[in-house]
Amino acid sequence: MSIIKEYIEEYLNDNSEQNIRNLLAQLVVADIWVPCSTVLSEADQKRFEKMVDEAQENGQDLEGTIFKTQDDMHLVPDLLENEKGDLVFPVFSSEEEMGEYGENFSNVEMTFMEAMRMAENNPQNPIGIVINAFSRSFFISKEIFGSIDEIAEARQAEISSLDVAIPFNFVKADSMEGDPEGSIPFSVRTEQTDALLFYIESDLEGAIPLGATEMITDVLNQQFAGTDESLVEVKEDKTAEGLPYIYYISKTEEESSGDKYRLRCEIRLSDKCVNLDTYFEERFQSSEKDETSPGHPLQMARDLVEFICQNN
Repeated sequence: MSIIKEYIEEYLNDNSEQNIRNLLAQLVVADIWVPCSTVLSEADQKRFEKMVDEAQENGQDLEGTIFKTQDDMHLVPDLLENEKGDLVFPVFSSEEEMGEYGENFSNVEMTFMEAMRMAENNPQNPIGIVINAFSRSFFISKEIFGSIDEIAEARQAEISSLDVAIPFNFVKADSMEGDPEGSIPFSVRTEQTDALLFYIESDLEGAIPLGATEMITDVLNQQFAGTDESLVEVKEDKTAEGLPYIYYISKTEEESSGDKYRLRCEIRLSDKCVNLDTYFEERFQSSEKDETSPGHPLQMARDLVEFICQNN
């Protein structure tokens, strides 16, 4: 089940204010699918009609013939009618959600925010967006678009205020008792993994020493000896802007649930250290053990390190 569908189910089962907030916050960072018709330019349409007419005159079968366009093709989103006859802009949380309906269109993956702009500017003036129209659906009227924009703007402001950039899909979470002192929590959920990131600023004193990865590897291996936790890797490098960073990833195997991974990444600024202490947990036990597959907690940890390296 896709993440958007999960949030919709949670809201439909309990239409609390918290659940609608969670759903709208997830839509801001979500990718969705939009069914579109392919429209040729006027010149290409004439060329295509001419090709068909000539084939009919010559008794030629066009099956298997490839027609190459000279101009860009335009994608026109499909619209549906609700019970009252109002037009709505359909989007889907996955290709599977479209069913047979999707077989008649070019299905385009885009962000929900991009789809919202398309619905807003559609000349046929749909009254809103319907997600997963043919199953447990959720309707968003145009009146709510402004609120979603405000959520996106607040989300961007949260990210921009940090001295170290983190991925946009990490959403600020509520602080809880037991969180690291002075930390700012962010979370993200995928189909396979729940992740919780603590953004912590500290003095340079007490930071993990640089240039000593072998020593740190030995210390961590000793620390984890006799426990369920094991070291995956220790690495250090510099970001695109030349900031030194060092990180380690550890793994805790669970028999009754999915495995857990921890990424501790420290980035050195001129006057302080930023620690991204992130916990990745498999949401279920899976027979698929490909740790390089997208969405696997270990791959997500490595993707986070790559993002930090490229965007700071």
